[in-house]
Amino acid sequence: MLVIKIGGSLTDLDPLLQDVAACKEPLVMVHGHPPRMVTSERGEVSRFTDATTMDHFLMAYAGKQNKRIVERLRALGANAVGLTAMDGGIAIGRRKPDLRIQEAGKVKMLHGDHSGSIEKIEPKLLRLLLDNGFLPVVTPPGISHEGVAINVDGDRLAMEIATAIQAERLLIFADTPGFMRDVSDERSVIPLIHLEEIEGMAEYGKGRARVKLRAAGQAIRRGIQAVGLLDGRGEHPLTRAFEGAGTWVTT
Repeated sequence: MLVIKIGGSLTDLDPLLQDVAACKEPLVMVHGHPPRMVTSERGEVSRFTDATTMDHFLMAYAGKQNKRIVERLRALGANAVGLTAMDGGIAIGRRKPDLRIQEAGKVKMLHGDHSGSIEKIEPKLLRLLLDNGFLPVVTPPGISHEGVAINVDGDRLAMEIATAIQAERLLIFADTPGFMRDVSDERSVIPLIHLEEIEGMAEYGKGRARVKLRAAGQAIRRGIQAVGLLDGRGEHPLTRAFEGAGTWVTT
């Protein structure tokens, strides 16, 4: 069993979708989107989604992008079905409170945040689809305990789904060749990182790369056998990943 996460930074998905459609293993695909990030008064970077942005998000990603991915996968012969993580209560979580941020040197309060964090995965719907030969294609948002759509982190969603359905491998594709020792040199990819090496290696990463590496470590601790931080660009990215390309995190 595989879970494949497609990063919002990838612009040409077709080579990866071709590989996914040809894959013989049962899998769940998760795709995300580039979020709006803000800096809190304490200097912490966080996503923020107001009601208007959530409407646009539902139209653009849960609507158009999700259905275009399903359309292409079905054209390639895969029995794909598109879902959001709130369908069937797949991902249930806590909506974030009002956020105090710094912007242009001034402190302001952001109200009505529709971002949140995942607290529970309900895998029944995904298992039902997988057991009947479907390829689920899942995107945020999830749903809050109060029944409000919440924008959740796509990498976190993929990791939580992989854990819940007991996937052997989690493959995270982005527009970089893997986790690099030097972010300015794509030849500096680290091919293998063991669990006990993660904190030492994290110092080489910046921003989302560091977050992804630590999330990979958490996935390993929760029973995933291997997590790939992989290049989704170019021809046959899934095939290249199976051949050992990118960065693999394991025990």
